[in-house]
Amino acid sequence: MRFLFIPLAVLYAVITILRNFCYDYGFFKTLKASIPVISVGNITAGGSGKTPLTIFLAKEAKLHGFKPGILSRGYGRNSKGLQIVHDGNEMKNTVENSGDEPFLMASLLKDVPVVVSENRVNGADKLNQDYGVNLIILDDGFQHRKIYRDIDIVLINASEKSNAYYMIPFGKLREMAWGLRRANYIVVTKGDMDGIPYSIQKFIRRPIKSIQKYKAKQYIASNQYKNIEECKDESCGCVSSPVFAFCGIANGDLFLETLNEMKIDIFESILFKDHVEYDEYTVDSLKSKINSLNIKTVITTEKDIVKLPESFFKEFEVYVLTMKMELPSEFIDEIFNGFENLV
Repeated sequence: MRFLFIPLAVLYAVITILRNFCYDYGFFKTLKASIPVISVGNITAGGSGKTPLTIFLAKEAKLHGFKPGILSRGYGRNSKGLQIVHDGNEMKNTVENSGDEPFLMASLLKDVPVVVSENRVNGADKLNQDYGVNLIILDDGFQHRKIYRDIDIVLINASEKSNAYYMIPFGKLREMAWGLRRANYIVVTKGDMDGIPYSIQKFIRRPIKSIQKYKAKQYIASNQYKNIEECKDESCGCVSSPVFAFCGIANGDLFLETLNEMKIDIFESILFKDHVEYDEYTVDSLKSKINSLNIKTVITTEKDIVKLPESFFKEFEVYVLTMKMELPSEFIDEIFNGFENLV
C-alpha cells in the first residue's frame, strides 16, 4: 500500500529541487534580518530533537552574554500571523495560538522572548525592535530559505529506520539528502554515525555528536519533582499503581523505548498523532481508557504536558519524561565566538 505514495514522493522531490535551485541561483530572494540568525532544523520530518537543541542554544547564548529570542512558525497552532508567545517577562499567549513547541520552549526558558510568525523576517525584526534581542534562534528553519541565516545547524536522528530516508510521503525526507551540504554543522542525535545510512553520511561534514539525558519527573504545580525511577523502592507511593504511557509526538515508539530502557514498567499505552490537540473529546476518551484499567499513575512528554487541562492533573498522578541535550563545549564556543562584537 505504501508504494502508492511513490508518485507523490517523486513530485514532492521535483518541487523541492526546483525551489532550492531558485534560491541557490538567485531567482528567489533571501531576505536578511537586522540581527544574526542561527537556524535549527532537520532534513526528515519530526523527532530529531530540534526543541531541546533550541532550548540548549538559548541558554548557552545567555551564558555567552547575548540576549536571544526564539522565532518559530508555530506548527499546528490555531492562529495566523505574528503572535507573541512570551515577551521575556511573562507568557502572553495560549498554547492553542502559539503551537505546542513554541509554548513549551517559552514555559521552560521563562525569560527568553518567543514569537511565532509565517513571515520569519518580520518576526525577527519584531524581536529586535520591541524586545531588544540581538540574536535570533530560528526553530525548524532549514527549509525556510526566505530568511538569511548566519549559521545553519541540522539535526540527524541516528535511530531512524533506513526507509525514513525517502522523500515524503513515501519516507520522511523533507528534501533531497544533498541539501545537507548547505548546513554549517550536522548534529547527530539519538545514536552515532553508524546508525545513519551511507547515502546520507556522504553528505555530512564535521558531524557533532550530542548526548541526550532523560529523566522522568513527577509533575507538581509547586515545581517540586520526584524521579519515577525511585518508584521501584517500596517506600515510594506510586509503586502500588501500574503506569499508563501516552504521547502525541513524531516518534512515539522512541518514547516507549526510552521508558523501557529506564526500566519504567508500562502497563498500557496510547500513541497519538504528532501535535495532537487535547480537546474535550480526546481528553475524555483518554481519561475513560485510563480509568477503565483502574490506573492512577501516567507518564507523558513535555510537549504533551503543556496542552493538558488542569482537570487531568487533579485526577491522575502525572509524570513527564524530560530530555536534556549536551554538546561539546568547543562546538558551542565556535558558534557564539563569531558574534562577539554584538555582546
